[in-house]
Amino acid sequence: MGKIKKVLLVMMGGVSLFIGIVPVVWAGPLEEAAQIREQWIKAFHEGNAEALSALYVRDGVHIPWTGPFRIEGREGIRAYYMRTFHPYPMRRMVMRDISNRVHGDTVVTHMNWSLFYEDGKGTAKVLYGRTIWVSGVVEGRRVIIDSSSSLLPTTVP
Repeated sequence: MGKIKKVLLVMMGGVSLFIGIVPVVWAGPLEEAAQIREQWIKAFHEGNAEALSALYVRDGVHIPWTGPFRIEGREGIRAYYMRTFHPYPMRRMVMRDISNRVHGDTVVTHMNWSLFYEDGKGTAKVLYGRTIWVSGVVEGRRVIIDSSSSLLPTTVP
């Protein structure tokens, strides 16, 4: 009876180990890129500039739709989002039309978005835009390397 218990314990341990490892083994570039996107949205909705900037590589670049100049480095990206979040206490972004291209460990993600926000006076507004992210694995973790956003035209000629 003791031998059967040992075999069962070893089998249960092996199954537990397998279940714990499988998600990591099976998570490929597309799944990792989707996780980054989910983390980005969560941090954006929470107004957490620190968590949002941590998703970028240390020397990452963000070109915002709000101005003509790029923002370089994690600290610059954090400061940009802190300035962006402050005047808009309520904001929700919905991403759609998401497409990915995988090149080795690099993922290029194109997405359109709708940004619903409210200023401090309670005025609700909506903007429509698009973003391109390039993500890759740096120091063993998937991060955003470059991102660029622009507003979509509001009228069609």
